Amino acid sequence: MQYGPRPASGCRTCTRHYQRRFAMSERSQQLGAESSDFTGRELDSSRAGSGFPIIVSQDISKLLGFYRDVMGGRIVYQFPDEDPAFLTLRIGSATLGIGYHPDPPRGPSQMSLWFYVADLDATLDLVRNAGIVVLEQPEVQAWGERMARVMDPTGIEVILGEDEVTSASNAARRTASDQSAVGGSSLDVVDQDDSEAPPLARAV
Repeated sequence: MQYGPRPASGCRTCTRHYQRRFAMSERSQQLGAESSDFTGRELDSSRAGSGFPIIVSQDISKLLGFYRDVMGGRIVYQFPDEDPAFLTLRIGSATLGIGYHPDPPRGPSQMSLWFYVADLDATLDLVRNAGIVVLEQPEVQAWGERMARVMDPTGIEVILGEDEVTSASNAARRTASDQSAVGGSSLDVVDQDDSEAPPLARAV
């Protein structure tokens, strides 16, 4: 998939430019599929070394509001430098592309993105504060990991997960915090009772 200039860049022919480049890309794929010389052996000699998903939208800023500001992504590439039509983000060890599309595909998504997080509850607080839709609340799955599902600004399902070790550690931390809170409230009651004693008793 190719990306042309965004309308905000002032290019009056940007849509035609995008459509022409996209059509050329589609035709190249068709020719490759129709070629009788395309064999499995040739494919083995040119295996892909790496890859990453690309999400397209008419409004890149909404995607950045989620994947950069909520998920902690870091922009490592953008083109052009001013008013970019394509950006690459690093989110932990993952790479995600975000591109402008004048008429993005619509309909049910056939893709989900999964991100492991250090604290699922804290991440979901950020998600809710950003106005992101939470599709499924956190729950421990049959394989032991705790996960929740949210929807990004373009309607793509994003799964947020804690691995078993992280989930157990966070659960223990929450339990300790709850117990500490209960202990603190008991001390408050003692102090309150003491404050009701006669002035002489408090001085002693």
